[in-house]
Amino acid sequence: MAERGLAGRTLGQYILHELVGAGGYGAVYRGEQPALERDVVIKVLHERRNDNESRERFLREAKLAAQLDHPYAAHVYDYGAEDEGRLYWIAMERVRGDPLDAWLDKHGPMPPEQFGPFFEGLCEVIHAAHKQGIVHRDLKPSNIMVVECEGRLLPKLLDFGIAKWHRRPEVAPDAGADEDRDIVKTERLPVRPRRAGRTVACYDSESRRQLTPPGGCLGSPPYMPLEQWVGADTAGPEADIYALAIIAYEMLTGRRLFVANRTADYLDQHKRACPPPLGDGFPPALDLVIQCALDQDPRARPATALELASDLRSALRKIKREQIRAAAQQWADQGAAPDLLWGADVLKETLRSVPQQTISPLERSFVAASQRRIRRSRRARRALVAIAAVVAIGGFLYRAAMQTELAQKQTQLAQEQARSARELAEARVTDSELEQGRSALLHGEPDAQLHLSRAYQRDDRSPSTAFMLARSMQPRLSEQARFTNTHGRMWWATFSPDGRQIVTAGDRDARIWDARTYQPLFTLPHSAEVYRVQPR
Repeated sequence: MAERGLAGRTLGQYILHELVGAGGYGAVYRGEQPALERDVVIKVLHERRNDNESRERFLREAKLAAQLDHPYAAHVYDYGAEDEGRLYWIAMERVRGDPLDAWLDKHGPMPPEQFGPFFEGLCEVIHAAHKQGIVHRDLKPSNIMVVECEGRLLPKLLDFGIAKWHRRPEVAPDAGADEDRDIVKTERLPVRPRRAGRTVACYDSESRRQLTPPGGCLGSPPYMPLEQWVGADTAGPEADIYALAIIAYEMLTGRRLFVANRTADYLDQHKRACPPPLGDGFPPALDLVIQCALDQDPRARPATALELASDLRSALRKIKREQIRAAAQQWADQGAAPDLLWGADVLKETLRSVPQQTISPLERSFVAASQRRIRRSRRARRALVAIAAVVAIGGFLYRAAMQTELAQKQTQLAQEQARSARELAEARVTDSELEQGRSALLHGEPDAQLHLSRAYQRDDRSPSTAFMLARSMQPRLSEQARFTNTHGRMWWATFSPDGRQIVTAGDRDARIWDARTYQPLFTLPHSAEVYRVQPR
C-alpha cells in the first residue's frame, strides 16, 4: 500500500504522525500543520484503490466536504497528490471526541435532554448539505463524532467518501406525472400516491458526473433504505432521513435496530422495516415518528431532516422525564417563579413514572418547591374552611340584626327617590320655560317676557336668565333702526355732516346708509378691519 510507512512524512504543509485508522478506501493519520501549529487529520487513498474512479471519488469527497461550511461538519483544509499522482491525500479538521457508536457503548442510551439538542444539531448539518445538493449516503454512528463542550454534547459529521451531488429538486406537477418513475428504479417497492408539493429529480450540471453505476448498491447495510440497495445512484435526501431515523432509535434505546450476519439478512430486515417499540418511558408518538421516517416509500417520510427533528422534538415533550426537566429549567430561568410550579395531581403522576435516582438537583429543587406550595395551599384551604364556619354562624346573627336597619334604609331611600323625582320635575319645567323664553326673545315674539319671568320665579337667578329677562322688557318700539354688517363685527357708526346719510365700519368694509329709510346705499370693501370713519 502507498500509505505504508508514511509516519513522519510531509505532504504539502502537513507532517504525518501515527496511523489512527483505516477503511475500505484509505488510511487516516494524525498530523500537524507546523506553520499554524494546528493538529489535523490526513486521509490517504489506498494504493490498491488508486484507479481513476477511486481517485475521482476520493477527490470528490474533499470537494463535497469543503462545500459544506457548517459548524457541525468537519472542515477540509487542503488536498493534493504526491509521488507523481500515485499518492492522494486530504487534510481535515481534527475532531476531539468519540464516535457516536463508541459513546453509546460507553455511556448507554443518550438521555432525552441530551438527545434532543444533539440530534437537532445533526439534522441541521444534514439539512444544510441537502440544500447544497449533497447526499451523504453513509450516515451511521461511526461517522458522527460526539464532542463535549461546556457540559453539552455537540455532533460533528464525518466521511463524505460515498456522498454524491444530488439532483436539483423541482415541484411535482401532479401525482401521476412521468417523473415519478425515476425516483425508485424497482418494481419491488410499493409506491403510494405522491403527496402534493413533494419533489422529483433532474440531473445537475455535467461537472457533477455520476460515479455510482446505475442500479448499484452502495452504503452501510444496517442503515440503507431499500432504494439505496437497488439504485444508490438515484438515492436522494430521503435516504439520509431513513438513516437518521435508525440512528435516533439506537441513540434512545442503546441497541441496534437491525442486526444480521449476512448482507442478505439486512436486506430482508429493511424490507419489513417494522422496528420494535422503543420501550417503557417513551410515548407512542415517538414510535410513530420513527416508523414514518422508515417507510419504504421515500415520499412518505418527512420532507426534510429539520421536519424529522421537529417531529421528534414534539414527541419528546410527551415523555414524563422530559416534562419535569423542561419545567424545572423554565422555573429556574424565570427566577423560581411560583406560578410555574406544578399542582398535586400532575406532580404525583409524573413522579410515579420517573425514577427518583434519575432526577437532577435542579429538578429536586423544583419538586420540593412544588410540594411546599401544595402543603401551603392545603393549610390555607383548611383555614378557609374554619373561617367559613365561623362566618356562617356570625352571618346568621348579623343577618337578623341587619334586617331592621335594612328596612329603615329602604324607607329613607324611597323618600329620597320621591324628593329627587319632584326636584327633577321642577327642573324640567324651569328648563322648558327658559328655553321657550330664549327662543321667543331671539325671534322677537311678545311672549318672551312671560316665559322668562316664570323661569326667574322658579329660582333660576343665573346672570344669563336675568339678562334675557331685562332685554325682553325693553320696549321693542324704542329701536329706530338696525344695521347689519357683511363681514364679522361692526366697529363704528356716524352721521354725515348734512345728516342725510349714516356711515358704518366693520371687519372688511364700510357701508353708507340712507338716514331716512335706513336702506344701504353703497358698500366700500377694505382688506382689513375699519375701526373708525371720519365724515367731511
